[in-house]
Order: sequence, then C-alpha cells, then structure tokens
Amino acid sequence: FLPEIFDHNMFVAFCIVVRAIEGMGAAAYQTAGFSFASTVFKDSVATTLGFLEIATSLGFMAGPPVGGLLYKAGGFRLPFIVLASLMIIAGSCIAYFLPSVSHESNISPTGLMKRLILLPRVLIICIGVAIHITSFSYLDPTLAIHIKPFRLTRPEVGLIFLIIPAGYGVFAPLIGYASDKWGFRKFIVLGNAVLGVSLLFLGPAPFIPVKLTLAQTILSNLGLGAGVAIALIPSYPDVLEAAKKSRYCRDEEDFATNSVTSGLYSAFISLGQIIGPIVGGTFVSSSDVDFDWISAILGFIVFGEMALVIILTVVERVLASKDKSSGAEPDKLTISINSNPERPNES
Repeated sequence: FLPEIFDHNMFVAFCIVVRAIEGMGAAAYQTAGFSFASTVFKDSVATTLGFLEIATSLGFMAGPPVGGLLYKAGGFRLPFIVLASLMIIAGSCIAYFLPSVSHESNISPTGLMKRLILLPRVLIICIGVAIHITSFSYLDPTLAIHIKPFRLTRPEVGLIFLIIPAGYGVFAPLIGYASDKWGFRKFIVLGNAVLGVSLLFLGPAPFIPVKLTLAQTILSNLGLGAGVAIALIPSYPDVLEAAKKSRYCRDEEDFATNSVTSGLYSAFISLGQIIGPIVGGTFVSSSDVDFDWISAILGFIVFGEMALVIILTVVERVLASKDKSSGAEPDKLTISINSNPERPNES
C-alpha cells in the first residue's frame, strides 16, 4: 500500500512503521530459530548454527539480484508480494513439520536476562558480536564509493558486494564443526585476528605501504567474510555455555536458558546492524572522515576485542586451576558480580 501514499511525511512515517514491524518479525524468527536449534541439537550447537548460516549467506547473495529482477518484471509491489507469499508458505511448513519441544522451565526469563548481562564472559563475547556485525554492515553505504576509482560496471560492483556473504557462507559450517570439536574460544580469537587484519588492508590503512588495487579489495572483503564467520559462529555456543555454567542455571538443560541466551545474542547482532550504517553514513556525509581511517579504527577496535577475549580466557583458566586445587566451584567468571546464589525465580 505504500505506493498509494503521496504525502511525503506520511510516506516516510509508514515506511518506518513497516520496517519496524518487519524488524520485530525478523527478531522473533531469529531468536526462536537459535533457541530451537540449541534445544534440539544441544550437543552440536555451533555445527548446527554454521549450517543454518549458509541459508543466511545465500539470502544476502540472492536478495539483491532476485529483487531487482522482480522489480523489473512487476514494479515496486511484486518483490514484496512474492517474498510475503514465500514466507507464509515457509512458516506453515515450519509449524507443521518441526518437532515440538518442551517449554517448561523453573527459571524466570526476565530474572535470568537481568543477571546474564552481568556475567563478564557473556558481556565481552556479546560486545564482540556487535563489533563483528558493525565491521561489515558499515560497508553498505561506503563500499561502492570506495571502489569508484576502479570504474567497475554495476554488475561488477554487485559481485564485489557478494564476496563477503560468499566467504561467510563457505566458512560458517566448517568453523561450526571445528569449534564443536576443538573448542570455541580459540576460533573467536582467530576470527578477530583475521577480521582486524582484513579491515586494516581494506582501506588500506594510511600507515600501511600498500596501494588500493582491485585484487587487494577482493582479498580484504573475502577476509572480512571469513573473519566474521570464524569469530561469530562460536560466539553463540560460548555465551550459551557461560549461561548454563552460571550458578543460576547450574548446568541444567532449560528452555528458558536457551531462549534468553538466543534473545541476548540476537539483540547484539541488531545493535551491530544499527551502528554499522551509522558509522558508514558518517563517512558518506562528512568530507572530513576518510574511509581508510574508519576501516583502520574498526580494525583496532576488533584487535581490542581480541585482547579482551584472550585476557578473559587466561583469567578463567587461572581461576579454574585455583578452584580445582581448592575444591571450590569452577568458572567464577561465568558468575554475575551479584553474589546472590539463588536462581532467578522473580519476574
């Protein structure tokens, strides 16, 4: 119905409302999907998430060209009609075919959310998630301007934009399987390293003696996609593990734990999706802000996150070693700074 609104202010207002409703639906679907996957595939959460993210990368890759073809064939309405129809069909299939899971829980989701965000391990990893998403979402309004010197055609520019989701889709299932087998934390650190280096070379950073070339841009974008996959895929099971090991959950398999963790993880993904375009828009609108420096600064922020994760890991191991020798409860860093040991049953 948006094309029928001719008043400018009213059109903008309804666009915002429609996008907000769309965001609510996407948040509900993503949160429920992560929670369901971690409940059904509790012994291989990272592997499952990695394979699910193949669909995400395919969506990012197919969306622009398919949307363009539908727009060309039927105008503004057709892409939305086709997509809405497919979503209704998919939703019906999901409701009918997916197995049911128990929703019973002894934990208040509201109380758990309040305490979960205070766990240092959860907070550090979730901030990293927002940084990872920011590190490629800021390219939406900026990358096309950055590669203008190459004088690429529109299809060629489109192919450049496909490199990040392609790299993400290729590495996501591999990293999911590997992190389930060998541990989450080492891959989070490795992903931050790859992502930080790729951001420094994307500009390239003014202090790096490398000229801007098409090959360097392609490799940097590929590194961005790979780095985000390597760091992001193990982050969710790491946060989920921290929640389950906390004194509030006591290693119990609880649907509320999976749901709250999924919601928190999705919230920080959304935060990165908000910050990224704002950072990119600042570059577009301000001639005083240089793309090279924005990429370099983001790269150093990623390296800072990597340092925090390394420090967190070292401290956790030291505390676990001390607790093991003294017979005390391990993993103190997964316990909130609130010393109340009771489980959150309040609303």
